Amino acid sequence: MKLFLLLLLSMACTKGVNTPEGVIQAFVQEITKENKNIDNLKNYVTGDFLISLSDDPNALNEIIANLELNKNFKVKFLKSTCAGPDQCNITYDMSYDVVDQSGKVQFATQVRKVAEMINLEGQWRISTVANIKTVHEAKQAIEALAK
Repeated sequence: MKLFLLLLLSMACTKGVNTPEGVIQAFVQEITKENKNIDNLKNYVTGDFLISLSDDPNALNEIIANLELNKNFKVKFLKSTCAGPDQCNITYDMSYDVVDQSGKVQFATQVRKVAEMINLEGQWRISTVANIKTVHEAKQAIEALAK
């Protein structure tokens, strides 16, 4: 009986893919996988976000390429504001370490984002994402220009 209650409690506390937060978490997990599947990423987006990815096939490849040196992605949800049952704005922080070719952490980055989420036929999708602020923390000076 205790095992059943623990299982039930853990299921109730997780944000599944059928919630706005769950879709964001799944999208971040998909985009940070070792073997990325671009078609899978399109399953999480709609509207302007999907149009921008579809209009420029290199756009998503560029995003993915920029993530190659980023490790230890973490998502922390801050605020959820819903305007009815089919639209929500989710504010969240995405943090990660930027590492060099040898795997040494160069600096830590935290980006605050707001995602507009749309519920289409029972499936939540990311419509737009905007950056609010970005913070970089490093023990040494960050070289902004690649050599």
